[in-house]
Amino acid sequence: MVLDEPFTVEELIQVISAMLVNKAPGLDGLTAKFYKEFALTVALRLLALYEESLAARVHTPSLREELIVTILKPDKDPQRLESYRPLSTINMDNKILAKLMA
Repeated sequence: MVLDEPFTVEELIQVISAMLVNKAPGLDGLTAKFYKEFALTVALRLLALYEESLAARVHTPSLREELIVTILKPDKDPQRLESYRPLSTINMDNKILAKLMA
């Protein structure tokens, strides 16, 4: 993937500010509330991480980690496969990168 322009700190802060705080954290345990609380510090670190990852064309482990679990739907038969829905927990740094690239 080729980006027209590099990401900016302002773009990162805008994405972080728009994040919903009631979402589950990823495997790293860092919540949207944490990212919002330390937005400028986090944005500077993420900017360096994203630039390095994109330049090297290699994602860091935190950008590749994901856990998928199944959740039983309310009032459904637990013996039936269609009674479950998947829930994916993705680290916030990956969610932020996805929103930047969208």
